Amino acid sequence: GYTAAEGYGEGWFGGADWFGAHWRDCALHMVINCKPCAPEARISAYIRSEKETWHPHQVGAGRFAYAVHVTEHSIRLCKDAYGETLLAEAPIAMTWGSRMKLTLRARGSRITVEGEDGLLLEYTDPMPLIAGRVGTSANTDGLGFESLYVSEE
Repeated sequence: GYTAAEGYGEGWFGGADWFGAHWRDCALHMVINCKPCAPEARISAYIRSEKETWHPHQVGAGRFAYAVHVTEHSIRLCKDAYGETLLAEAPIAMTWGSRMKLTLRARGSRITVEGEDGLLLEYTDPMPLIAGRVGTSANTDGLGFESLYVSEE
């Protein structure tokens, strides 16, 4: 499992020398444990990220990535490129102790977020990010990754 320590945590995987290339068309599959206990709790996953940021208040604007942000009330698909742009959003309702399966997928210029019952969010980017690492982050307590894996598309 992966959760926030002292209110914030990040993990990044891959890179230019990981199997010799960045991830291009890929999917990040995740199971999220949902135990919301703080209204500001948020868990995020990133694909095609060119730069990790350890202190988001200092260098968050330097990250380039597609992100899915999950809170107690919504799932948001965003693009980080000199700041964050909201691409799509859907309301959700979490219950204490539940689990959520999500897949953040990039195929060419199409970015999607899929749940157990199918497509939740999608966006076709006219100027897509091409390749990069995958990453995770957690803000505050209550939400955590139970499992993660990346597949090539």
